[in-house]
Amino acid sequence: MGKPVVAVFDSSREYVDRFLSYVKKKRGILFETIGFTDDQSLEEYLSKNRVQILLYSQEEFVDEKDSREGQCEKYIDHSNVGKFIYLGKRRNSRSRLKHIVKYQSMETILSELNEFLDLRLEDNREEWKGDIKIIGIYSPAPGPSSLPTSLRIASGFSAGSAILYINLDRFPLLGQIEDRGNGLSDLIFFYRTNKAQITETLNRTKERRNGFDLLCTSCDMEDVEEIRVEEWQDFLYELAIRGEYDILILDMYEAFRNLEEIFSICDEIYILTSEDSYAKQKTEKMKQFFVEKGRTDLLQKMTRICTEDLKNGID
Repeated sequence: MGKPVVAVFDSSREYVDRFLSYVKKKRGILFETIGFTDDQSLEEYLSKNRVQILLYSQEEFVDEKDSREGQCEKYIDHSNVGKFIYLGKRRNSRSRLKHIVKYQSMETILSELNEFLDLRLEDNREEWKGDIKIIGIYSPAPGPSSLPTSLRIASGFSAGSAILYINLDRFPLLGQIEDRGNGLSDLIFFYRTNKAQITETLNRTKERRNGFDLLCTSCDMEDVEEIRVEEWQDFLYELAIRGEYDILILDMYEAFRNLEEIFSICDEIYILTSEDSYAKQKTEKMKQFFVEKGRTDLLQKMTRICTEDLKNGID
């Protein structure tokens, strides 16, 4: 099944071109867009094609003085339009029509469109990821070399790729810049309350290190550990559709209660271990766990890395 289509209709060629250009440059967009500046072309297109959303300018079809809301819905054949949403001049809670404020950030508009399309991770797993790769790093028996090895892995992917490295250590040694706020905790808060602010919050809380962007927890991990696996999946979806990154790296530690589910959305998993007997036994027990669960598919994603090999580099 192809991506849903959003048609944008506005008499301003400049607005339509700017809208389409912005979407085209974004990576990970879950829908396709097409633009129109005259009703004849729009009607001709809709006579042969279906769109999930028709996003039309309030100025074209809504006369606020005469209260003739919804004129577009009268003129356009409903059979090939899933939802009519008008681009309003302002937020109007009393309007019976679905609407998006026209002159606001494109990030906010795209976020609201995704809500209207109701694109969910579980129904669009292959669609939403696109070319974005999710890499998991996990150590059954974390040791002093785990963090340097994780950073080395992230650096190895950074050449030519935009990377966000999310470190989930309960007592992080990274990201201790005071004016950054609480990092991931702040980001999770806005994910839950106002998804349109995720990009702004991420830009404020992330750090740049070794060729990639870094996002860390605060020492208070309770809010992060409370997140269900489904929320983690949806949170990664929200980061992915903003199109800023080619690779998301999760350095997982003990933050996830259900490794099986979070491993399922990873494309590659790096298991950090060492040569001491304790670490080897823990790694073997983890492997046996997934065998007994019938998840050999997850084992096939895993690459074992010995932290003692750090001095030799990571291929």
